[in-house]
Amino acid sequence: MMMNDKASTQAWARAICERHGDVLDGLYHQSTINNEPLVTLFSRTERVSAFPARVRFSARLSDATADEIVAQATKNLGYASL
Repeated sequence: MMMNDKASTQAWARAICERHGDVLDGLYHQSTINNEPLVTLFSRTERVSAFPARVRFSARLSDATADEIVAQATKNLGYASL
């Protein structure tokens, strides 16, 4: 889908939003310009925030208090951490 013309991909995004926009905040996809990951938020996020108002935890990744969170995230995502 990402390599289709812009009008087609925008139509797909609109159709997905119309059908699932009440439960989806947006789409995760690849950029057609540089093939990097992108997130496109639907307009519902203007009414219902897609992000928490306040973070629950904040620490540098080098801080030992972040070790458990990093370990859980890497396990959930299937990544490795060094």
